[in-house]
Amino acid sequence: MGATIPGAKRRLRERTVPPALLADAREMLDDAFSVIWSWPGSIVVRDAIALADPCAESPFESWSRAWIL
Repeated sequence: MGATIPGAKRRLRERTVPPALLADAREMLDDAFSVIWSWPGSIVVRDAIALADPCAESPFESWSRAWIL
């Protein structure tokens, strides 16, 4: 996770990130969730993963989108 992809922020904003890379990220989140699925509050994490959008500009944008939904 520490590695940086050159131009990653711009590529996310322009939605030019390869779909396979996004699918891999989603799979990693799902794998992490499978470890905590029985923890209290894990339903919120599951829903957050489903709504995750790597093109969000800021945490506040993500928060406001979740609030609206």
